[in-house]
Amino acid sequence: MIAFSRVYLDNFQHIQASWFSEGKKIGQIALHFGADDFGGTLLEENVHAAANFINTTSAEECRNLIWESGFIPAQRTTLYEILKVEEKSASA
Repeated sequence: MIAFSRVYLDNFQHIQASWFSEGKKIGQIALHFGADDFGGTLLEENVHAAANFINTTSAEECRNLIWESGFIPAQRTTLYEILKVEEKSASA
């Protein structure tokens, strides 16, 4: 669906690789099919939690998942302005 979206929705600059419902591995795969936004950490989520589905991550884990996928993570604003490009740490 991500690859199709990249072709069909060519007027969209950014497509998010959602990891929360689909799982972190699927989020990583979506990056290879054209998604350029891994999403991020959630402060509060009630819908999935009400169904007893808990899937959490940290900013560090998001960065590591992006690095593991072969991409360079960057922190951005809601308008996709790059605030900081992440350097790969020695522990990653």
